[in-house]
Amino acid sequence: WNWNWLDLVLGLLAAYDTLWYIQSQASGDVATTSNISFVRLVRVLKVMKTFRAVRVLRIFRELRMMIASILGSIRSLFWGGVLIMLVTYIFGCCFTQSAAI
Repeated sequence: WNWNWLDLVLGLLAAYDTLWYIQSQASGDVATTSNISFVRLVRVLKVMKTFRAVRVLRIFRELRMMIASILGSIRSLFWGGVLIMLVTYIFGCCFTQSAAI
C-alpha cells in the first residue's frame, strides 16, 4: 500500500518537474532548471520497488547469490585492480626507459 503512495508522489513530482522545465524554457532562465534537479534523484526510489520484486521471486536466487558474492569480494577486487595498474605502470616506466636509451 505504501508503494502506491510512492508512485503517486513520484508521478506528481515528475509532472511538477516537467511543468517547471517548460516554464523555465519559455522564460529563457537556465538557472531555475538546476533547482529542481533533485526531483530526478527521487525517482531512484522507484527502482527500489523493482529490486523488492526481484528479491521476492525465487527464479532470481542465483542472481542474488552472484551479486552477494561480488559485493562480498569488492575489497579484494579493488586491491587486485590496484595491483594490475601498478604492474602496468612499472612496465610502462621500464619500456620508456629502455626506449630512451
